Amino acid sequence: MYARNFVYDRGRMRRPLPVALAATCAAALAMYCWLGTYVRYLGDDFCTAVALAAKGFWHSQSYWYNEWTGRYAFTFAVTAAELLGPRIVPFLPALLIAAWSFVAVRSFRSAAAIAAVYAIIDGARDPYQSVLWQTGLFTYAVPLVLMTAWCGAWLRRDDDRVRPIDVIVPLLAGGFSETAAIGNVIFFALAALFAAKRRPFVAAAAAALVSLAIVAAAPGNAMRASAAVLHGGTSAALFRALFDDLLMEAAAFPQLLLVFAAAASFTPRRASRRMALFAALLVVGCAAGSELASFLALGRPLPLRALIVVHFFSVIAAAIWGACFEAKALFVALLVLALGAPAVTAVRNLRAVPAERATARSLDDLDTRLRGGATVVDAPDAIHGVAMITSDPASWSNGCIADFYRLPSVRRGGRFAKQFEDPLVHPPERPR
Repeated sequence: MYARNFVYDRGRMRRPLPVALAATCAAALAMYCWLGTYVRYLGDDFCTAVALAAKGFWHSQSYWYNEWTGRYAFTFAVTAAELLGPRIVPFLPALLIAAWSFVAVRSFRSAAAIAAVYAIIDGARDPYQSVLWQTGLFTYAVPLVLMTAWCGAWLRRDDDRVRPIDVIVPLLAGGFSETAAIGNVIFFALAALFAAKRRPFVAAAAAALVSLAIVAAAPGNAMRASAAVLHGGTSAALFRALFDDLLMEAAAFPQLLLVFAAAASFTPRRASRRMALFAALLVVGCAAGSELASFLALGRPLPLRALIVVHFFSVIAAAIWGACFEAKALFVALLVLALGAPAVTAVRNLRAVPAERATARSLDDLDTRLRGGATVVDAPDAIHGVAMITSDPASWSNGCIADFYRLPSVRRGGRFAKQFEDPLVHPPERPR
């Protein structure tokens, strides 16, 4: 593996096509930022806010590690965000997407790197829960920003020395979720086998393993598993989940084609067949490893929002496969064709704005009623698949919301008629 295989040719980047690519993808990402302004506290967000208010910042870290999850980096980040309160939530998606785009452009020294950010977000199975919702954003999207920075830094290297980033980034990224930690271990371990300069990957793989061990060793994992609805996982169910994951990646073909065609069109040198094999193993290995861990822990497939981690490595693989070819007119034509994907995304999300605006207004009205002391309210059971207020006051989400507003209890009264699920933003949950 050589850095020059992937660094974009600056001369080629001055042509109109790369500018059109960057502008179209930036427009699509801007629409996600707009939708993000309508996000409010949902489900788990209330729980982390309540823990912060009750236990303080530092005690919250040990509380979550011992009582619910070993995701130490996530706990730190989300608790820090909770210090700013609900008002920061509508700005978090825009901040994330802007930071991610900046990291990608700076790391790969190309405006066309925005296409990769677009492909990761829009090709995810559940962009709302993975990127827009506060808890999902910190759990799954933030570690991918860190990994983007690591990949860009590695591509600019000209030696085999181990640097602090090779240890720090895997330790941080793996602490946001088990899925991120497992994906990183597989990525770095496979790369250590295939790369010409292995030392950075070996060090990063070791750091990723440490992060996974810290997350897995948390006493809270047993508490979370005991509270979950366990399923009878079988080998057949595992293979079916893996097959579903790969089908979902195939459904992201337009986004992956965009990255493939961009790499084929703008990368000045070819990648080797050895790297193409690495890319194929990476896609299958990340999906298999993540699903296996989920079945061992809970006996069920990964939630759709977690699959953005698998998709991230699929985008890396698409870039590698694209770099296996010399730049030809065929790939330029493919890139022009693929530009339709971000254009469609921008239009689709623009059409979703009225529904999301109405959802935000309803949640703001609900917030006003709860702050006024109402304990029986008209409210949705869920927003985009995230639990809210149900008719059962003993449900976990009702409890967190009641504690957040300092109410004795809260429940949904009557039948809430408004449909909050927008199929353009949130897909149906996978069957269990």
